[in-house]
Amino acid sequence: MKGIFLLIFLNFFDCQFENIVELKNNVLLKGTNLLGNKGEGFENSFAIGWLVEKNVGNIDINEMNV
Repeated sequence: MKGIFLLIFLNFFDCQFENIVELKNNVLLKGTNLLGNKGEGFENSFAIGWLVEKNVGNIDINEMNV
């Protein structure tokens, strides 16, 4: 995801990513739980990993609905 401007919370729930996930140059006003929910049974998993650069907004919220 690159260059996106979102006014809403971007919810990722129990996602399993097989390829690298890139989150670059985005504005997430209400944030996202992409890297959040650590230790929960619904925490997202990344087989190869993730790359996060130059984002505005919280990307590790520990909730499902904000």
